[in-house]
Amino acid sequence: MASPTPRHGVAIAAVLAGARLADAATTDAAAKVAVLSVVIVLILGAWLIAGACLASMLRDPARARIINTTLAAALVGATAFAALR
Repeated sequence: MASPTPRHGVAIAAVLAGARLADAATTDAAAKVAVLSVVIVLILGAWLIAGACLASMLRDPARARIINTTLAAALVGATAFAALR
């Protein structure tokens, strides 16, 4: 899987493993590969665009620190939200 880390690929595959997209096993597998491929391309494309937009700001150490702190806080907040649900 062409995702940023193996965890992403496993998480996406786990979601697809629990779903049935077609009656025949071969058709189901082909549909899941197609869906997974589109999802991976969309995710990586979004990260590419986000990285390109943030690249100029990340060259300045002060801005980079602020952006990293903000992203870390967002990650901690999302994790806390998911854990408390």
